[in-house]
Amino acid sequence: MSELPLQNWDEKQWELWESLCRVPPVRLALVNVNMPSDLAQLAQVILATGIAGRSITRESDARPVPHVATYLIGESLDFMQPKIRNKIMSWNISEEAIKSIPRKPATLEDLKKQGFRLVGTSPSEGVNALNYHWGAADVAVIGGDKGLSAKNRSFLDEMIKIPCSTEVPFLTIPTVVPLLTYPVLNQRGLWGNSSKQSGLSSNFRQEQALKC
Repeated sequence: MSELPLQNWDEKQWELWESLCRVPPVRLALVNVNMPSDLAQLAQVILATGIAGRSITRESDARPVPHVATYLIGESLDFMQPKIRNKIMSWNISEEAIKSIPRKPATLEDLKKQGFRLVGTSPSEGVNALNYHWGAADVAVIGGDKGLSAKNRSFLDEMIKIPCSTEVPFLTIPTVVPLLTYPVLNQRGLWGNSSKQSGLSSNFRQEQALKC
């Protein structure tokens, strides 16, 4: 199998990335997220979930495979936008690594048609995000600084919230994403065995094997 592609994420390359994932990845739909600082920090979190040596011909050439996918919706900026890219690279992260972040343009309507469940994030309504049981088909929908519009909210299947003091009116994206991402990937066994989620991971690998 060829090395994980670094750019031009078409459907074939997206499927290749999915086939290299060790466990079901976390999926994020970014709606009008266009603050360079937020996206740079988000990229750092995504790249930190990379696991090397997955179905790559030579171990020495293995590039870590990120386990977070991003769907860029509306006015969301790409991670290769110069201000974002330069900030990420200032943390000694290579441009090739930035290009390896799984992302593609989408709409919430398209994601619904593909069979994904859209889970909106809110500072004040919905079920406790820390108790939410994430399925492999769930996509966390995160709005930019203006939140989610009524039209965007109409596509949502469910809402979640992160417990937060009334002293803090909202949490920023760089704060929210790790709280959603790391517990889910840990439960799915990305960094070790997890009996609680072993069935989910096994089913995911079987589904990817059928695609290849």
